[in-house]
Amino acid sequence: MNHPEPRRAAPTLCSIRITRFAVFWRRLAIACAVVSAATAPVVTAAEGQAEIHVGQTSPQESVAGALRVQAGDLINYQIVLSGDANRDAYGLRVTETWPEGLEFIDASATPAGAAVFDAVTSELTWYVDAPADATAILDVTARVLSTAMGETLDGSLAVAGVDALVDKPLQIAVQTSANVDLAVVGTSSRTRTGELFQITYAMTVTNNGPDPASDVVLEIVIDPITFNEIESGFFTNVPAGACDEDTLICQFGDLDVGASIDFDAVAQVHIDSTPIGIPFDFRVSSNDIEVDESNNQISVTESLPEVESDDGGGALGPVFLLALLLRRRKALVRLV
Repeated sequence: MNHPEPRRAAPTLCSIRITRFAVFWRRLAIACAVVSAATAPVVTAAEGQAEIHVGQTSPQESVAGALRVQAGDLINYQIVLSGDANRDAYGLRVTETWPEGLEFIDASATPAGAAVFDAVTSELTWYVDAPADATAILDVTARVLSTAMGETLDGSLAVAGVDALVDKPLQIAVQTSANVDLAVVGTSSRTRTGELFQITYAMTVTNNGPDPASDVVLEIVIDPITFNEIESGFFTNVPAGACDEDTLICQFGDLDVGASIDFDAVAQVHIDSTPIGIPFDFRVSSNDIEVDESNNQISVTESLPEVESDDGGGALGPVFLLALLLRRRKALVRLV
């Protein structure tokens, strides 16, 4: 399983040569009214290949990878396009498809460009260029509707006109009016198998009420130093779709009052790394009003003693996977 921060390289991009005449008309269309921009053709221009990256960011509070908001709140975020370091790409079209539950308020681009929201298709389309080594930003404002209470809203991003590395859009977690007290507790233990220590973090998430919890999310946070010491692992016995192997976030659905979820998080560390402590942070949240935040997070550390390798060993490499074993349920939990 990958570390929460994406580490894969951006894909290379195909380029298409266009004439100065096409570039002129493209720029003229973007300078015209929004209606004209909405019908502008999508073309690209580059000598060779280009690498484009598109992602989202927001200054607002984020919990387990999602913006945590209430119905009626305004949300502000940016769509950021980073151009290739050496080549230009022109006439790109970035389209964000919105989930139900959001009302479009405003969008403005830097540098100036056309951005059009279609209320029928719930699509926000941004017409943008990507000159070499340049960054373009679209500032977006939306309002969360009351119909979205208790929902986790997911949209999508796509780029037309060039291949691009596109990050997963921000999730928006809309609070309900319910009051819950989620808690996470756990212990750790270790066993040695050959050149590896296997560490087991036995964890429990519980809803102490007074109301049922909606969209319970568990986030596992591992600092970079610890990350480099973990050799291997795997996901097993986890319902399909419950856990994201890239972000280390698990979505366990609704959790009734008094119900709990038990699971093990298992990691392997080579004995050449010892002595060392291996801390994991476990954070639990939901789309509800949390009445006691003091028990929503716990850091569990297993200290490994110094051990001499029998054959000189050596690290297996910085490959990281996490083993998350779902052991049992003390109550019925609807999984998302």
